[in-house]
Amino acid sequence: MHDEAPQGPSKWVGHVMSQLAGGVRQETAEALAPLGLTPILFGCLEAIAAAGPLSQVALGQMVRVDRTTIVQLLDVLEGAGLAERRPDPSDRRVHAVSLTKLGFERLEHARAAAHAAEAAFLAPLSEQEREALIRVLRKLYAARTDASCGA
Repeated sequence: MHDEAPQGPSKWVGHVMSQLAGGVRQETAEALAPLGLTPILFGCLEAIAAAGPLSQVALGQMVRVDRTTIVQLLDVLEGAGLAERRPDPSDRRVHAVSLTKLGFERLEHARAAAHAAEAAFLAPLSEQEREALIRVLRKLYAARTDASCGA
């Protein structure tokens, strides 16, 4: 462990978090690529699986992308046979998004790939350090997400 005070940009939390986020994003992208997925497409599959059939708007909010981007992402998922959009029976203007059987299968493989990439990225940390890091990051994320929702 380094006890020296960081110098240069690494003394700033934002810089360190940005560098680490870029690294884990790249490693996750490399792990998902053989499955024909990107991290954001993986996030969409996870969100659809967690919420069940949901509207495009709700999915966009869950993965934090705008309406145009969610349509493009769903076009990719539909084109790959991983998701489908159907008119909502209660409001035909709304499309309900759900995973196909292939989508659920691909999601299981993607989870394993992402888990392996995450484990490799966090390998320098002890189990206790990993658990503490994840707990603190989730707390910070929840606080920032709640703050942005109230704005």
